[in-house]
Amino acid sequence: MPQFEPADWAAFSAIAVLGTWWLFGFRCRDLGQQLRRHIERDRLVARAVSAVLWDWEVAPDRLEWSEALEPTFGYPPGAAGGTLSWWLERVHPEDRGRVEAGLVHVVAESASWSCEYRFRRADGGYADVLDRGYVVRDKSGRAVRMIGAMLDVSELRRKDLALRESEARYRQVVEGIGEVIFKMDRDGRWTFLNAAWTRVTGWEVAASLGRAAIGYVRDADHPRLRSSFRRLIAGEAEAMEEEFQALSRNGQMKWFGMVARAMRDQAGSIVGVAGTLTDITERKQAELALRYAKEAAEAADRAKSQFLGNMSHELRTPLNAILGFAELIRDAIAGPLEERYRQYAGNIHVAGTRLLGIIDDILDLSHLDRGQLQLNEATVDIGGVIDILVGRWDLAASSAGLLLQQDVAEGLPTIRADGLRLRQALSNLVRNAIEFTPEGGKISVSAMAEATGLVIRVADSGIGIDPAHLPYVTSPFHVEEPVQSRCHQGAGLGLPLARRLIELHGGTLEIDSEPGRGTTVTLRLPRQRELASGKNAT
Repeated sequence: MPQFEPADWAAFSAIAVLGTWWLFGFRCRDLGQQLRRHIERDRLVARAVSAVLWDWEVAPDRLEWSEALEPTFGYPPGAAGGTLSWWLERVHPEDRGRVEAGLVHVVAESASWSCEYRFRRADGGYADVLDRGYVVRDKSGRAVRMIGAMLDVSELRRKDLALRESEARYRQVVEGIGEVIFKMDRDGRWTFLNAAWTRVTGWEVAASLGRAAIGYVRDADHPRLRSSFRRLIAGEAEAMEEEFQALSRNGQMKWFGMVARAMRDQAGSIVGVAGTLTDITERKQAELALRYAKEAAEAADRAKSQFLGNMSHELRTPLNAILGFAELIRDAIAGPLEERYRQYAGNIHVAGTRLLGIIDDILDLSHLDRGQLQLNEATVDIGGVIDILVGRWDLAASSAGLLLQQDVAEGLPTIRADGLRLRQALSNLVRNAIEFTPEGGKISVSAMAEATGLVIRVADSGIGIDPAHLPYVTSPFHVEEPVQSRCHQGAGLGLPLARRLIELHGGTLEIDSEPGRGTTVTLRLPRQRELASGKNAT
């Protein structure tokens, strides 16, 4: 073992002391760096959450604030007092008593502190804050220090208030709306019902929640509703719209219209159904009453048509006899007769013939109403039809002081139609024109081919029709009262029968008229009825 001199021991001791000091200094610097890192970390955390850190030493009443006090509440460094009283003075007067009492209690008995109150900013306004801290006690249990953080929650409170107000408005709308708003789970049980449920059905909301919705529905509607609900829950349908009857609390069955959609969670899974129920009882009752009224009107119309048909048949037999005997007398078949009696017989024959025409029109309308009038279609030359028509009515027009003329375009195609019914429709139009055109007037019958088909027009220079009456003149038995008097009173069957006969051919009838200027009736037969150009009628 080496031997050390006293001088060597002194040198060794000096080196040991210096080494120890160096190690101590290094350790202190390391601890200081760690402390600074912790402090900086706490500052960053406090800044990230907009919190002001505080440290209160209880006995000396020394209160320290973090640098976040300035950006959060506007107090610059050095402006904040270092005592508890400075802080309490800035607590809102209405909150101060509660806050101070809570702090006394925490210091005396508790380990933690949490309180919400209003804290005055440097500009005089108040911020809503959440203050939390922890109590540090010595071995005897006496509070020596409190450390905590004050968080400005003003924006959070503002948003919370706005949310509550929005929820309140939504609740008012939901509860005040007339329709029932509902939610159901996947099993079809009510999970939400607004107040309209009670108003509409009488059932209490609280008693209905958790019950199966189908239990309120009429049994006959169960299969259809269950099927629609299953498809909606299975994701096979986007929505369900149904009408059904449900039992109200007073025992009355009411009609409801339901519109519902599937509810999904954040994962997209269907968790239930939400929708609305609308009380449509009055609408259904109105529809039912309308249906009954429609059926009654149709029955009355059928009865009317049947009556007119029967009456027409009953009138035709004696009328044919009257016409036959009038013709015998007019033509003096049984022997010579005074001229005036022959004229009387001729008048009887004319009037009877006209009456027979009216009866035939009534009978045809009756057959049309019952769908019993069939077309006997053949190839028809419309030019030939108009020739016959003008020849038949020329004498009647001349006797009334009217000019009847025709204007048929050359090369018109033949058509497939019922020639007899076409002549009947055109005869009714020409007869009307003669009756309602004053002496000296003019009537024309024209025909031409257009891109859409054959067009036939009967135009006159007569008294015309009031525009207010135009929508009704093709209704049976409608007779317009003209501005000026007329000599003949029609039965109101000519235009309606002509329209129905043309429609039976797939065509249309249009009327253009102006009081004092005359009337033009346009018949349009579809192009599909055209066969060939030229006169090839059989």
